[in-house]
Amino acid sequence: MANPSFERKGVVKIADNLLIKLFEETKGDEWEFIKIDDIYSRSIISSNSKDETGLKNNVIQHLNELGDITINPKRTEISITPEGISHYKILKRIREEVK
Repeated sequence: MANPSFERKGVVKIADNLLIKLFEETKGDEWEFIKIDDIYSRSIISSNSKDETGLKNNVIQHLNELGDITINPKRTEISITPEGISHYKILKRIREEVK
């Protein structure tokens, strides 16, 4: 379960950005794994967190609990799941409607 000390809204926003980046970089290929640190650093806009590692872990845990990602056994890489692809499509549609 995600750590309650991090603001849920911030975790969800970063998680949504990460999911979009993950889909775009893998082109929706659920078998392609991306290094967590690389994709996370490209997904975060800004953070005031004093515990950046804890925040990153919360974001990854949030996506994992939703079923949007698969984490490799070493916990260093992630890939998108079919559920994550569906979630990505919803996020993209919402963001396009807001524009």
